[in-house]
Amino acid sequence: MGSLQTANKIIAFFNSPDGPENMFIELKDIPTTNLLKSMMEQLHQNGIIVLISKINDNRHFEKIVASLKYVDGIKLDIHVKDKTKFPIYLRKDIQFWRDIAKKWHVMLVIDGVANQSMESWLMEQEGLDYLEGDYFGDAKLPLLKK
Repeated sequence: MGSLQTANKIIAFFNSPDGPENMFIELKDIPTTNLLKSMMEQLHQNGIIVLISKINDNRHFEKIVASLKYVDGIKLDIHVKDKTKFPIYLRKDIQFWRDIAKKWHVMLVIDGVANQSMESWLMEQEGLDYLEGDYFGDAKLPLLKK
């Protein structure tokens, strides 16, 4: 999203007869604090949930800390080369972001679930709100009437 005009279009679609019951918006890039704050006010008033996505490791914390008070959650992207083993760094990254999410009272979403063993391992981790990934199938966008 780049402007309040975009936020207004999203809100109009969400509230339209063709809009979904729930809407999550993922921000790959974080706008300026003033724009983010005004956009979040509009989106939250309409029940739209906003996440900061493309978080990979704890080096991203400094980039997003100022935005955490305005958003609803963070989305940690995990990409493990060997889908049968879960390296220690992954556990540490999850623990780090889980503690951040808890401190800032935001949800934590994990993306990159590739198979059942990864899902089972993640389900054993505490403080995760949602899991996403290829294991759960392809995401489908709603069909819109022209």
